[in-house]
Amino acid sequence: MEQFHPIGYIQKAHALKGELKLYVEPYIMDFLSKIKVVYIEQKGTPIPYMVQRLQAIPQGAILQVEESKDKNAADALKGCSVSVEVAAVRGLKAAIEAQLFL
Repeated sequence: MEQFHPIGYIQKAHALKGELKLYVEPYIMDFLSKIKVVYIEQKGTPIPYMVQRLQAIPQGAILQVEESKDKNAADALKGCSVSVEVAAVRGLKAAIEAQLFL
């Protein structure tokens, strides 16, 4: 199993304070409160971002990271893939493995 696992992607900026609207894989929703660091892929490289807030919404999640302070910073991340380090999220490895056998 890989070190990083994609959980979704950034759909667009949300509001004006740098928040991001994410599409999140449905089986990840139960793990949102456990995620402290996300890796946003930029030019093929996963860059770590500290999570300030990650909240489920009906069609995905709202993510606030320390490094995104305004709408322009959030807009620059639109379309980027978002991953987590599998070992850092308790129970995620089992959920991923269960998805592989569906």
